[in-house]
Amino acid sequence: MRVVRALVTLCAVAVLALAFSPWVDRISPTWLPPVQALIRVWGITALVGIVIAVVVRAWWAVAACVVAALAAALVVVNVNVPTCDPSEQKLSVLSANAEFSTLPPREVARQVAARDVDVLVLIEVHNAYLEELMAFDEMKHLVHRSGDVPDEVSPDGTVILSRYPGKAFEVEQEAATFGQPGFELDVNGRAVLVRAIHPKPPIPEMIKDWHLGLREIGMWQRETGTTPLIMAGDFNASRAHPVFREASHRLDFAAGRIAEATWPADRSFWPFVDIDHILTRKFAVGKYETIEFSQTDHRAVWADLALCER
Repeated sequence: MRVVRALVTLCAVAVLALAFSPWVDRISPTWLPPVQALIRVWGITALVGIVIAVVVRAWWAVAACVVAALAAALVVVNVNVPTCDPSEQKLSVLSANAEFSTLPPREVARQVAARDVDVLVLIEVHNAYLEELMAFDEMKHLVHRSGDVPDEVSPDGTVILSRYPGKAFEVEQEAATFGQPGFELDVNGRAVLVRAIHPKPPIPEMIKDWHLGLREIGMWQRETGTTPLIMAGDFNASRAHPVFREASHRLDFAAGRIAEATWPADRSFWPFVDIDHILTRKFAVGKYETIEFSQTDHRAVWADLALCER
């Protein structure tokens, strides 16, 4: 039994170390960000570990697993959620990663109609895809767009489609990113900044740009002051990453206290990472949902927002 207890304790210490990895803001070793992204797995493992440790009476292991579970909860639970008094001005926002234009346009159009979408953010689309999508009657009200997308299938193809008129803008960044257009909307006389987000993924050859890109997103959103803001898209990061927590500092999570996982959505198992987000400032949230589409590895995210009272 002593050997069993020793092994259980050793495993508990390993889980404890993994659960604390989200507090290490480093990109070296390059496997660290992917390990951090698995914080939900480490949290569940810690809970299972508590049960096993109690059964074998490995009390040090119980303590380690309890601390690991608490550490995971501190990361998974969103601190900032909207709390303002909502106005009558609503905005329905949908963000979807089309995975190299493979997401069927008909499915997007149906969701746009069903949710009366005012702002649609599409990631990884190209010109022919948009032409096919905009041919549907359900899309006729989204007449304003942030700009052009590539003619060829590309991860750089990002666009914001809007019911409301606006002025497109680009944000200069040192980091290499995929398409991240901005759109300053005029929502019945109120300015609303909308920015699509799609930094590079945290893979070894892109990890420096991933980290710097998220830091620059954080610096930009803080420079915009108190203007109502929506940032939506595929952030390739979650609260398990310190640099994402910095990027989202003082913004509200439309997802509420615990975000649903959105990736990977095309496997035989459930998604386990929440990397698709809608972050806001000066908005209240009526409803929030993730949407499962076919032929894409991301779940889309949707929020029914209301501008805060002035």
